[in-house]
Amino acid sequence: MQASSGGDFLEGPNAVAERALAAVDGAAFAGEPVEGYRALKGLITQAYFATEAGAVDEQQWVAVPGRWDPCVDRS
Repeated sequence: MQASSGGDFLEGPNAVAERALAAVDGAAFAGEPVEGYRALKGLITQAYFATEAGAVDEQQWVAVPGRWDPCVDRS
């Protein structure tokens, strides 16, 4: 990752890190079907953010007290 990002991957700008990750991800499966891999990667990400560590620590999610109303006016 250091070479792909042109320096320190963890300390560099987010845009550079995202481009480096996209390049590595694309090169890993160049010319091969990737639908299954991408689906698995998405499921792993969803599973992580469904955990307490993913939801609370990473996303800093806070439960808002009160009732849930599925039909509200947005005007």
